[in-house]
Amino acid sequence: MNLESLKQLLSDLCFPEKAKQNVISYYNKINECCSKDLEEIISKYEQNYDMPWSEFEVIFAKMKEIAKKTGLHEFSVGLVYYLLLSEPLKQVYIKKGVSLDIWKTSVMDLKYKLDEAEIMNGVCGVIKFSWPVQFFRFEKFGIGKLQFEVIPFRHEFNLNGIELKPNSKVINVHIPKTGEPLDRESMLDAYKRAKEFFANVKYGDKTVFVCESWMLSEKNKQIFKPESNLFKFINDYTIVESGDYSDYQETWRIFDTTDLSDLEKLPQKTSVQRAYLDIMRKGEKTGWAYGAFVF
Repeated sequence: MNLESLKQLLSDLCFPEKAKQNVISYYNKINECCSKDLEEIISKYEQNYDMPWSEFEVIFAKMKEIAKKTGLHEFSVGLVYYLLLSEPLKQVYIKKGVSLDIWKTSVMDLKYKLDEAEIMNGVCGVIKFSWPVQFFRFEKFGIGKLQFEVIPFRHEFNLNGIELKPNSKVINVHIPKTGEPLDRESMLDAYKRAKEFFANVKYGDKTVFVCESWMLSEKNKQIFKPESNLFKFINDYTIVESGDYSDYQETWRIFDTTDLSDLEKLPQKTSVQRAYLDIMRKGEKTGWAYGAFVF
């Protein structure tokens, strides 16, 4: 991918202007002193996109070397690398006859993680090296407003007459932090399209989706309004397992900050923010849950 193609990709992925400038600067700096290293790890992916994790770990080590040579943050190097892999990934989609809409929605995750990296690490980059790998191994897919991958179920459980066992194939759901509302219609559309996409992962004519998230915590039913989209999302799932977090670090997803040193400085713009702030003031636990539902 040349510089002009990279610029176009950044525009297509809706990168903010400042982030575009940063990425182009990183790209130029890497090419100035580490072009052979960069070519090597891109070529490695092009030769075998679904290489084992151990091979990706070798690439992670190489990215750390590039970061040291350039003086860039390693996660900034990671962002440039994955952006450059988007074109070879596109060719994988074309060869497999998969819609390029799904390719673009999947690669858009780099934009979502750009925002998270700013919150979590204060850098223009990826949140961590390993997160994007499943998208680039053609294992995780952005379909509509949700993300999906096939994973093994981890319990014995009867769900609406479907006997699930450890290692039964189910479809994991991830809700990307896009900044857009997840309305009910979009949610159901994503499930329907995922069911069609993963047509070989079915129980009769039914598909089993699973999700592990703070959103599924039963405590949230006391916070979200019954008519809200998030309440309806929780209601889809039968809770299989749940627990409490040991601290409040997961609340960055609600407050868009990891700085909890002064609770009174946290934003209180939404009812969810105000409810969670009240929980934290009281020193109560926040929780998570793992649930499943049949579609």
